[in-house]
Amino acid sequence: MNDLISIIMPSYNSQLHISEAIESVLHQTYQNWELLIVDDGSSDDTINIISKYRNKDSRISLLKRNREPKCAATSRNIGLENSKGDFVIFFDSDDILAPFCLNQRIKEIKRRNKLDFVVFQQYGFLDNLESAKIVTKFHKRNRDLHIMGTSFMWQTMAPIWKKSFLMKIGGFNEKYKIFDDDGLNFKAVIVFKGKFSLIKHLPPDSFYRSTIFTRNKEYFFIGTIDLKNYILDSIKFAVNKKNKKNQYVFNALFSKYLIYSFQSEKVEMIEMDTILNQLKINKLIGDKNFMYFQELIKTKSYHSFTQHFENVQIYRDLWFNFHKQTSLIKYSDRQRKLKNNILKILKLKK
Repeated sequence: MNDLISIIMPSYNSQLHISEAIESVLHQTYQNWELLIVDDGSSDDTINIISKYRNKDSRISLLKRNREPKCAATSRNIGLENSKGDFVIFFDSDDILAPFCLNQRIKEIKRRNKLDFVVFQQYGFLDNLESAKIVTKFHKRNRDLHIMGTSFMWQTMAPIWKKSFLMKIGGFNEKYKIFDDDGLNFKAVIVFKGKFSLIKHLPPDSFYRSTIFTRNKEYFFIGTIDLKNYILDSIKFAVNKKNKKNQYVFNALFSKYLIYSFQSEKVEMIEMDTILNQLKINKLIGDKNFMYFQELIKTKSYHSFTQHFENVQIYRDLWFNFHKQTSLIKYSDRQRKLKNNILKILKLKK
């Protein structure tokens, strides 16, 4: 087994963490990989850092975004177009791979050769690796609903993909600047009916650095635009307009859209009403919740929304509550020991 794995990393002003990310690739036990770093116009020392690594290891390539729009999705697609491996992992410039990550993933996807991609558990952390906890949430019963609802199931780094499948579905949708991974999952699972498996019996093999507490009003405004487009795209694929499961999804999606709208403080009431009416016309939202949402839009208050949410429990298990994203799964003793062993290995590799 000596298949080439293409690791695709977008970068933008990443000087703070990119060395740690690249080092975690260099220290993989599985060594047949290529790392394609696609820079999005960095103005700090990112390019110099990448160049030093590239000069030492020919498996590392530095590309530059050569087309619009400016976003991570474009950079990832450029990396995909230039990749040579039959298998692909998308990897952010501030995240970390466990040393056994590639070895574990290539074995599983080769063993399950009829699948289009395989998803692995991962750790999430805010400031240091010692604080990491398992973040990947596998909802097997309603996984399609969770994907449509942009519920946090897995981060961009969690799957290994067959390149042929990614090319078939057209890679990332470049109109999404924040929810590009949700857009990819939507295409892969909902539109193209990709075959995949969620691996729970193997240890988490990557570390995702959360930026949850660094989000500002501009972030939420961009997210609002993404969510508006996502809702409109999702309406097209809601096959049975009277299906209660679809209403379940779109209540969650519109809830998330309102949160981002209120947090950005830039979205006009008329635009919120337009999206809500589209859902009503297509029978993708119930009469009761339609009236609830109308009242909430009038208040234009995030505080009113959270009160409303607590009172009427709008599909709590599906709704993406970003304030609770870090209330993660509790560890068993076995999981705690496993994480500590991985951390020891990472420290030795430095």
